[in-house]
Amino acid sequence: MGHVEAEGAALKVMQLALSLEVGGAERIVATIVRKSRPGAFFYQACCLDAKGTYARALEADGHDILMVRRKPGVDWSVPFKLARLVCREKIRVIHAHGETPWFYGVLASLLLMGRVKCLTTVHGWDRVTPKKKKLWTVLSLFSHKVVVVSQRMRDELVAQDFIPRRKIATIINGVDIEEIDASPRQRRSDWGLGSGVRVMGTVSRLSPLKKIDHLVLALDLMVKAGHNVKLMIVGDGPERPFLGNRVAELGLEARVIFAGNRKDAYSFFPLFDVFVLPSLSEGISMTILEAMTQGVPVVAADIKGNREIITHNNNGIFYTPGDVAALAQSLGNLFEHPGYGIKIASRARKRVESDFSFERMLVEYERLYLSGSGSEKQNLSD
Repeated sequence: MGHVEAEGAALKVMQLALSLEVGGAERIVATIVRKSRPGAFFYQACCLDAKGTYARALEADGHDILMVRRKPGVDWSVPFKLARLVCREKIRVIHAHGETPWFYGVLASLLLMGRVKCLTTVHGWDRVTPKKKKLWTVLSLFSHKVVVVSQRMRDELVAQDFIPRRKIATIINGVDIEEIDASPRQRRSDWGLGSGVRVMGTVSRLSPLKKIDHLVLALDLMVKAGHNVKLMIVGDGPERPFLGNRVAELGLEARVIFAGNRKDAYSFFPLFDVFVLPSLSEGISMTILEAMTQGVPVVAADIKGNREIITHNNNGIFYTPGDVAALAQSLGNLFEHPGYGIKIASRARKRVESDFSFERMLVEYERLYLSGSGSEKQNLSD
């Protein structure tokens, strides 16, 4: 495929991330980059640490990926490298994704005397420590906007009152429905999934907060209860060795499939009879939205971020976070009453179509990019 370049008077926006390895925020960045529009907006991805799966897919489609190669710890050369890249590429806006890219993006903007504005999206957090509050307060003062992806996150920031309200913007995550609908599908036979086996699946970074081990424990309970079920895990991360050991301890090797990081994660959802997200903290989960788009019933931990997407027993099913027995019971009920799952999945698809489109999300970001840039009159519908 040919090289993708900016055209005409397009506003150039750098999408700054640690890497573009498989993950919800990284998926958003990769999709934004693909949405560059001639004469309107050109999106340039830049990674601080490594490229990753999505970056390699973008390169295969002709997109250049900028690299900074940050050293361990606080690397004071990074702001200068970023500032040089911004000048060379004629970037007008730095859109940082995550705390570390935000830190370096703000410093680069300051080096350029504010000629390039920086905004950040906070995709989620575990716990906002006092040290983090101080850092975010300072960074927010030199940022155009601090974007949060759910109303729950906005409410928490406002309640804690360490970022000025005028700096906070809420842009709810969205998914590219057309891209998902057009994506290829994995075949059950390629993964040894017979016609009689039920599949509980998840797509997630394998980190402690995601609690994927709860899925393994729920699988163990379901197998002991007589269900013919397998667990498919798409993703990778620091918990992978621990999870492998846990599976072996329970004798479930034949029932758990570790698919690893996949740029074609969309293609796995049709294999799932149910999608499960046991995570203890989420903003607006991209993988829940992706499962709902593909008509897969969702079982998720009852946490604040998920409540902005799911209504229990209407377009998804909640269970008490950490209650493995309740999780196993919810999964068993779905497997025993497939018609119930079909109704839930149908309502879920309609919910995504009405409230969580990628196009709506991108237009809201583009309004932020234009505000204060001297290009406010540019037509967003071009």
